Amino acid sequence: MTDQLPDNNRTYYHAYEERYIAVYRTGAQFWNPHEPSSALAEFLDAHNYSNKNVLELGCGEGFESFYLASRGLNVTAVDISPTVIEKCRALALERGVDINLQVGDMTQLDALASQSFELVVNVGSYHMLHQSEHRERCLQEVNRLLVPGGRLFFQNGLDLKEAAVYFPEDSERIKAFKELRRTYRPGQPAPRRVVINGREETISLPISPKTWFARLDEYTAEIEAAGFKVEQALRTNRDRINIGWEAVVVAGK
Repeated sequence: MTDQLPDNNRTYYHAYEERYIAVYRTGAQFWNPHEPSSALAEFLDAHNYSNKNVLELGCGEGFESFYLASRGLNVTAVDISPTVIEKCRALALERGVDINLQVGDMTQLDALASQSFELVVNVGSYHMLHQSEHRERCLQEVNRLLVPGGRLFFQNGLDLKEAAVYFPEDSERIKAFKELRRTYRPGQPAPRRVVINGREETISLPISPKTWFARLDEYTAEIEAAGFKVEQALRTNRDRINIGWEAVVVAGK
């Protein structure tokens, strides 16, 4: 699927591959370790998806995919980075977990059959699609891949201005993130903390390519425009998957 990337996505997506390579070259086990989404856990507690087919888009290092598998779901996971997919395959083999891991672009998933999944999960990757037409294509693919009555579980970082309004207790951290964005430009090397041989160390890593973080109402509007009915929409600061202040949307087909 990677050979079908839109031309204007190639450089952008490959920057993420290069960043994974740079992190692992230092000896770090993970780039972005985190506990699986607590909002996803609550969603699964409220709905019975045992033995159902689930697709995770932009799985990264697989924290949500491994959690989904532990909940008894049949997991397919896709990421644009061959390096991180190989990382997940090695972890799956080590842990004896059966996950169908594929390299692919979440705006073009032609290798996956229509109406193959009861649930699609997109946690912490939607911001990569900074162009609106790519986000539209991604949501169209989700709609195509879901069975009638299937659901999308969506979680992604909030716009910092909205985060400041809804989470004033985090004002100092939000201010620090705003300053980081003013100081560094996409692709510019910046300090990043990683764990190497059990110790936290600082490495130099290029800032993320251009990203798109939005208000909760902007996320829900895009999801509804793709033909989904929003069942739940909320803001949370419990998970640290993107920047710490996130939108969660559950939508049915």
